[in-house]
Amino acid sequence: MNAKQIVYDLKWAYDKTNSWIFSSVSAYLGFLAVGTLNTAKGSSLNTEQLKNEAILEGILAALYGCFALKHIFYHTTNLIAKWTSSDKDNYPIEFAETVVVADKEGLDALLAKTGENNVSEWGTALKVRMDGEQAIIESILPFDSAKQDGLLQSSYDYRLDDIKADNNGYNGMHHYYSHFFSIPASMSFAVSPKDRQTPLNWMNLITFNSAKGPEVIAYNRRFTYIPADSSKRLLVRATHSEIRDYLGK
Repeated sequence: MNAKQIVYDLKWAYDKTNSWIFSSVSAYLGFLAVGTLNTAKGSSLNTEQLKNEAILEGILAALYGCFALKHIFYHTTNLIAKWTSSDKDNYPIEFAETVVVADKEGLDALLAKTGENNVSEWGTALKVRMDGEQAIIESILPFDSAKQDGLLQSSYDYRLDDIKADNNGYNGMHHYYSHFFSIPASMSFAVSPKDRQTPLNWMNLITFNSAKGPEVIAYNRRFTYIPADSSKRLLVRATHSEIRDYLGK
């Protein structure tokens, strides 16, 4: 087991359990706040200090509770989306076995810009069609064009406006993740429930920089797809263990 696999496993486990983690911390802090208040009531010394501690513990409990609710929302909406899109005939992209990037020029440009290793994240839009069991990415809109066409939300260069993109015939998004070190970049292989908050029947790409250079993976609401070879134009559906094997090479 190497460092990349360990980082990937930790991120994968965190995404599976974060709502429980934040809920538990919130409950514990709430319990401490109540205990501190009870202590303050029965004490004639440091009453004001104990009350301040209880207030701080209560605020932290509420904050972690909000984090827990946010992640519960992400997990719940993904489960609902999977249930809603269970009809393969109406949502074929959700069940693709492989992803083929037909737009070689667009992919090369995407990976070249990713290789610049910019601190700021960015993204663009994709056009995808199905051919049998394959999702074909026919077109990758250049980042500058996506920005010029108003498809990216004004405050963030990586947030695609889903409605505008859909109205313009796009059914996929790309997101570049910025990482300062190559080992933490393996976290990106664990696509989080938050990342999967995309429209149904979309195929999406994430690019980032690894020790071997620019990397690309694909994902939808259900599955993650990793490169089958060094060209990165063919991506195959991969399980957790298969992604670990890929990171072990």
